[in-house]
Amino acid sequence: TGNAQNKKLNSKVPADKQNTILAVVLSDLASKDVCGKPEWAEKEVYVGSIIKRQFANNEMQLSGFVLKAADDTRTYINLDSDYIDGRAASASSDLSDFLTKGRHIKVWVYRCRRILYAYRIKEVLRSK
Repeated sequence: TGNAQNKKLNSKVPADKQNTILAVVLSDLASKDVCGKPEWAEKEVYVGSIIKRQFANNEMQLSGFVLKAADDTRTYINLDSDYIDGRAASASSDLSDFLTKGRHIKVWVYRCRRILYAYRIKEVLRSK
């Protein structure tokens, strides 16, 4: 009944408004300061499918995900939950609903040495 409850709550917000909020969140997921200093953040891009999601200790907030590229390499990408929560009241839950297993995405990240933080995500439609 949790999903039915969520759908009922989401139905009160027009779909175009939900999509607008999500689009804003997906285009600004982290600050360059995530690495400590802006100049330490190296930009990279990854494309692949989400094969696993990782949640914070509260089991509700998405903290990152594993992306599988076409060559079968797997990369763990973190989400800056504190920054995302500051974007919009529904940002964290909207993002969790969007980043589902199997979704094919392009992710722009800030690399902080060996740790990656997503700062922009876009769905990529697969060609058949």
